[in-house]
Amino acid sequence: MFLTVVLCAVQSAAGDSDMEFLAGKQLSMADIKFFPFLALWVRCGLALEPKYPYMARYYKKMLQLPSVKKTWPPHWIGTEAPKKIF
Repeated sequence: MFLTVVLCAVQSAAGDSDMEFLAGKQLSMADIKFFPFLALWVRCGLALEPKYPYMARYYKKMLQLPSVKKTWPPHWIGTEAPKKIF
């Protein structure tokens, strides 16, 4: 329930806007705090598309950041989670 509320809220706030990050066009603390949770949810089987197109774009953009690439868990690279919960 909480997850659905969060994703729907962000999706509706961003809509079709040109927001690149959660709080606008620049990376902010909101992204730094939120993205690890989103990455874990996706790792556990959450499908962002087609229901959350903004979140899917956001996730792909965040994956390209050097800081995310540098800190991505090595055991996540090229593998799927052992058990899907979403």
